[in-house]
Amino acid sequence: MPVLSVPFPADIMNAVPTLGGIPVRIAIAFRDVPAPEEPLHLTVEVRQQVAEILRDANCVTRPERAAIVKFVAGNRSNPCPGYGNVGSIKLSSNIRNYRQDDNTTIQLIEEEHFEMNFQTGYWRCIKRHRRAE
Repeated sequence: MPVLSVPFPADIMNAVPTLGGIPVRIAIAFRDVPAPEEPLHLTVEVRQQVAEILRDANCVTRPERAAIVKFVAGNRSNPCPGYGNVGSIKLSSNIRNYRQDDNTTIQLIEEEHFEMNFQTGYWRCIKRHRRAE
């Protein structure tokens, strides 16, 4: 079977970068790279809790999902201490039809939020309703 690759000439592989004939040293700097984190050791109980929390989630981004997993696993470090000790992440948002006492139907937006208290370690899921416009 024929090989269709063209090998690099030795002079290209050993070339020294220059700028106008002056040798240049190339350095690659990585900015804003977070420090490596310790791997999470999730128990079966924590995995089940997270799966239950995220079961109907349709608004959660990947970083938010990671923050929820870390918090439920025991990491209480507040990523935004300037906003206070309580953080909230919107899990889901759905439009629902609700029947009122006078048999009229209204549309409400039902949002579920994951609320976490970084000081106490307490978390809960809250449903909030607001009128659809």
